[in-house]
Formats: sequence, structure tokens, C-alpha cells
Amino acid sequence: PTDKNGRMTMLRPGRRVGRAAPLIPWLLSAAALWALTGSVPFGALLGMAPTPAISMLLGHPVTVGVAVLLLFVAIGTTGGVYSRSIEHFGQTRVAGLFATLSVAGGLAAVAGVLLLWTLTSALSRPFDLEAIVTSPTIPPELGAVVGASIALWAAIALLRVPGSIAHARRRQADIERLRVEGSSC
Repeated sequence: PTDKNGRMTMLRPGRRVGRAAPLIPWLLSAAALWALTGSVPFGALLGMAPTPAISMLLGHPVTVGVAVLLLFVAIGTTGGVYSRSIEHFGQTRVAGLFATLSVAGGLAAVAGVLLLWTLTSALSRPFDLEAIVTSPTIPPELGAVVGASIALWAAIALLRVPGSIAHARRRQADIERLRVEGSSC
């Protein structure tokens, strides 16, 4: 594979691949914004609100409007995470994983919190995945399945981060070596 004139590896010559620690506050901020934004669809639309009053609050037009505004802030913050990741690691692959973590991590967190809150509240019926097919309304089990899928997406992204950072370091070292020694062909 070639470097494609900096499109794959974007660090300047002589610059080392950075560390993940400075990105963690930005990542957590973006994830928190995604969690706040995701509370409306998970709570109101996917039936995961623990009480009818909370479901009505999450479905209220003002709450939906605030969630839409927060969505734009979350998108901007995630874009900042992506840009900072490129500055630190020089790889779009690593930056994409950090952006994925902010989105999927926040949505999985809110789905998990709402699911636990719903399960610990007084349930009128037991938690049963068959309700996804048999219920005439949108059951909380559907939200649980969607949340679990997003959590799996976040876990896969998290597991890929260390290997991608190692790849970025190897790639930068190879590019530096080629700049010093020239092509091996």
C-alpha cells in the first residue's frame, strides 16, 4: 500500500504518533452529548422510559427540540474528536474509531441506563424478548435489542483502537525510514 500523498498518514515528517490520553475528555464529552440526545428516541420512541410520565416528558415537543439542538452540538463535538484524533495519530482509521466510540458509547450508555431503570421499576409484565413480535405497541425489549446492538458496535470499535494506534505508529516509522533510506525498489 502507498501513502497516497498524505491521505492515509497525515503526520508531518519527523512528528511522532500521539497518545490517546489527551483525547479522553473530548471523547467523554461527545459521548455524554450523544447520551443526552439519545435519551429521547430510546425513552419515548423505543419504549424504554421507566414510567409513563417520563415517556411523556421525553416525547414533549420542547424536549424533542432540545434533543435536536443537542444533536447538532454532539455532531460538532464528534467532528472535533475526529479532527483531534487525526492531529494526534495521523490516521483517518484511528480518528474514525474514536468518533465511532463517542457516538456508539453515548447511545449504548443511555440505552443501558434506561434499560436498568426500567427493569428496576415496577414492571406490569416480565421482560420477554418475544414481546418484540407479539406486542401491539413498541415494547422496551425492542429498545434493549437496539441498545445491545449499539453496545456491541461500541465494544468492537474499542477493541480495534489499540491495534489501529499500533498500526499508525508502525506506518509512521516506515514512512520515516523510507524518507531517510529511500525506496527499497
